[in-house]
Amino acid sequence: MYSNTQLTWDELNSLLSEVERPARYTGYELNSVCKSTPVKARIALCFPDLYEIAESYVGYKLLYHIVNQQKDYAAERVNAVAHDLERLMRERNVLLWSLETRTPLRAFDVVGFTLQYELAYPTILAMLELGGISLRSQHRKEDEPLVIGGGSNATNPEPIAPFFDAFLIGDGEEAILDIAYIASLRREKKLSRLEAIHELANIDGVYVPFHYDIQYNGIHVTSIKAKSVQKQQLYTCETIPIVYRRRLADLEHLSYPVKQIQPNVKPIHERFAIEIQRGCSRGCRFCQAGMIQRPVRQRSPDKVLSIAREALDTACVDTIGLLSLSAGDYGGINYLLNELLTLCEKEHVELSLPSLRSETLTNEIATRLNAISTSGFTIAPEAGSDRLRKLINKNNDESDLINAVIAAVSAGARTIKLYFMIGLPSEEKTDLEAIVNLAKKSRIAARQINRSASITVAVSTFVPKAHTPLQWERQITVNETKAKLHYLRDKLRNHRIQIRYHDPKQSYVEGVLARGDRQLADAIEKAMRIGCRLDGWSDFFDISKWEQAFSECFKSVGITADDYLEVRDINNLLAWDHLHVGPLKKFLRRERKRALQLLSTQDCTRSDRCYACGACDRADPYKKKISLKKATTELRQIIYSAPDVSLAKTDCRQEKLKNSLNNCIENDATENQRVRIRMRYQKFGAAVYFSQLETTSHILRAIRYSRMPVCYSQGYTPRPKVSFSPACPTGISSSAEYFDCLCKQEVSPMQWVTLLNNQLAEGLHIFQADLIDEKATAVSEKIRAITYAITIDSLKIYDAQIELNQFLARTTQIMQVARKKVVHEHDVRKAVQNAILIKNELILTVSFSVKGALKIREVLNAIFSDVKSFVRAIHKKELQFEV
Repeated sequence: MYSNTQLTWDELNSLLSEVERPARYTGYELNSVCKSTPVKARIALCFPDLYEIAESYVGYKLLYHIVNQQKDYAAERVNAVAHDLERLMRERNVLLWSLETRTPLRAFDVVGFTLQYELAYPTILAMLELGGISLRSQHRKEDEPLVIGGGSNATNPEPIAPFFDAFLIGDGEEAILDIAYIASLRREKKLSRLEAIHELANIDGVYVPFHYDIQYNGIHVTSIKAKSVQKQQLYTCETIPIVYRRRLADLEHLSYPVKQIQPNVKPIHERFAIEIQRGCSRGCRFCQAGMIQRPVRQRSPDKVLSIAREALDTACVDTIGLLSLSAGDYGGINYLLNELLTLCEKEHVELSLPSLRSETLTNEIATRLNAISTSGFTIAPEAGSDRLRKLINKNNDESDLINAVIAAVSAGARTIKLYFMIGLPSEEKTDLEAIVNLAKKSRIAARQINRSASITVAVSTFVPKAHTPLQWERQITVNETKAKLHYLRDKLRNHRIQIRYHDPKQSYVEGVLARGDRQLADAIEKAMRIGCRLDGWSDFFDISKWEQAFSECFKSVGITADDYLEVRDINNLLAWDHLHVGPLKKFLRRERKRALQLLSTQDCTRSDRCYACGACDRADPYKKKISLKKATTELRQIIYSAPDVSLAKTDCRQEKLKNSLNNCIENDATENQRVRIRMRYQKFGAAVYFSQLETTSHILRAIRYSRMPVCYSQGYTPRPKVSFSPACPTGISSSAEYFDCLCKQEVSPMQWVTLLNNQLAEGLHIFQADLIDEKATAVSEKIRAITYAITIDSLKIYDAQIELNQFLARTTQIMQVARKKVVHEHDVRKAVQNAILIKNELILTVSFSVKGALKIREVLNAIFSDVKSFVRAIHKKELQFEV
């Protein structure tokens, strides 16, 4: 029987003391929202990957912000756990918990999963099971939550349909509140699970899988039937009710999360991300995101700047990132970069931009990006030959690509990454040769400008995705992929060009699942049972487990996993045909035909022609007569109504040089006013699980947000002049941690203590601050010994005293320890300066040297025969400095 009670701190502490990177699981982050008062519905926002991936995802933050703005609803975060913690949770029957209140997953009203990557499917099932929730929708009891999926992979959710009660197709910013309302009704009116699910089906964009019956002949769909809940009418596949995606019409007035959670563990992408544009009208025929996110919707440059300024004023920001499928197509990109450049330099903040299309990387954009410390560019030709680029509708040629490389290197970029796909339809050996030739020409062009410039080729396997013009095409096998990679690797090595590539085995499984159907559900569950987890990480991915799952589950069906990679008949039904996510199927067929004829389709926002893709209409264009041409014209006016993008105002490189000179003059003028502050702080509670890197990140964020007048280093990436005492081991509390700040002017130390403490995560607290000489010796250079207070198990005090006496009676005790794969010998007895056991507390003083010192756990291992049974807690109490 599962318990819905919250996990206690003692229970959590016992788990975290035995796992790597425990700060992933503690919660208590600055700006997280914990609603302790009763609410009408609680939603668990689940991300099927580790904390540092989840905290990089903008959609996750946006939904969290939208729900928690409502007083009647609460959203909490639940992420996947690493293998070591999952093992302990299963051994001790601990349910997966939320970060905010440590509430078990099964105690929520709604459990919502972000579906971003096919290989995450087994991780989703593992999270459900760890959370005490029945895996299959049909097996769930009345007291179990509603399980809903959303995200890009919800556009073909069939492989995991049996595990979900419903899916949200499309944008979630409005729909999330509709779903929360249904959950509140379920509580208030005591609706059954089935009644609540029927209510969900009435929300625009929500797809309920068990309302549809899909029949298969092998992997071919022979019929799709749906039963209307209200009329009890059976529809045939020709008249089946289509589920239309939910589309957010306006980004401009959408509330944006400015004061975001400050993560305990550094995210993969540590930046404040602003979505400047959603959707893309370029029409790349392989790109699912570009198809399903149509039409283009943009935030105005002034709105983006307003968000950036507010973030810098009210939140801790080190890097601002501009998000878009094609940032170079953003109407006001040059104006926006110009304004952000000035803002970022003033605040010592960096700016990042996603990879750019070669035809949009102009000299002006490259110069601006280099001026804000970008040292490299990623350019995506996608294919090496002009022929294949025409096939996938990449309307650029070789000269565009070379010019883009020249622009980037001329602006100061040192590294250029060229991204290609292999395995595109009709690909031949000459197309592979074209990749090599293009990379070679790019290297020659780059090195003519800068002899140190380097070219890297990144390669991935083409995976046909649902709802794209190439959804019917074949995907090449693992062996074919390896042969192509071997050819490219050999050829590029001759030209001293690095190559990086995505694991072809991961692409194989992704391809099977991407165009999969409900017959894959058993295989996905089997893969979870035999240990598939976090398969997006190459360290964890194991193809043999997937092959075993496919083999065992497909025997009775008479198909193989390879069947899902084969070409599909363009006239047959597809498993996802009942889901309308944007472009019409007839448009996709037409685009596929044009692809095979090597005909390009122009960007509809940059021409007078409308291609009637169907994405501009909210409803079926045959039922709702809306002028697509009129809608396209209005969109074009929005895109090109940005402020003046004249590039003649300033030269960014000269402006940066001018600002740097001004900074130097300012620093010289205030050199005599500089002061150094030494602050002492403590780590306790959840903060004991912060690594040194995580601890310093929290403190540097607090310094930036409090606007403490610290001095910064010079150069492209200025850093605050702050130095820290030696690292405190993870899992150990401390009241003897220090950091020094060099400040530009005379300041009141205690004034800044209060401001900094208000911005620090729970468990970090500054309690002492002193002005010291600007040229004072660093803390680490002055330490001679460290005093610890070790709590001994009350039942082991007598034995502990005996073993301590035996240790102290020795004149020497040599221990061998490994440091960076080098073994050193230390005399532990000599290192222990003092040791006394008072009641159940051992006061231990150990000598310290920056050139090499024993760790406290190594010392305790030398004293006690079984440290785990003797020691209950370790506290770093005091540092002893040289006089």
